[in-house]
Amino acid sequence: MAQRSRAGRTRPGPGPGGEITARIFAVCDYAALTLDSKLYISGANIGGMLFREMPGPIGQAFIAVLLAVPWTLTSETHLMRIRLLNSDRQPIGPDPLVEAQAEVGRPPGTRPGQEFGLPFAFALTGIQIPQAMTGYFHLEVNGNTLAIHQFQFGLAPPGMLPSPTPGA
Repeated sequence: MAQRSRAGRTRPGPGPGGEITARIFAVCDYAALTLDSKLYISGANIGGMLFREMPGPIGQAFIAVLLAVPWTLTSETHLMRIRLLNSDRQPIGPDPLVEAQAEVGRPPGTRPGQEFGLPFAFALTGIQIPQAMTGYFHLEVNGNTLAIHQFQFGLAPPGMLPSPTPGA
């Protein structure tokens, strides 16, 4: 939730009730983490992908996630899942696609009320898509759905995509 300051600028506020919130949940061309927890994202805001034939694997694609963890929920283990569901809310591919546990500590000098970023980057490459459809990436943390990203999987018209390189 955003709050207005006296100067009229918006600034991020805490999640409702001091809950974990999703600051970033995006499908992108590339995402990576550094050892100091920086999240690098390239080509974000992808809403669909075309395939030469179906069923077929997802090409190079990543999901970038940045969670905001309030001070009151630090030093606890949190379970994050990413699921890909069809319009009937049935899984597409392995379910969940990704499952990870993480904990955010409180560095010295932190104060109650602060929030801490918890970044993730996951490759989607190779996940089999059975047919042209609308899919929904779900971001769940501790059993709660924080975000849903609609995504179109389509069949490319003949000749639209370049031919694969022989031997590749």
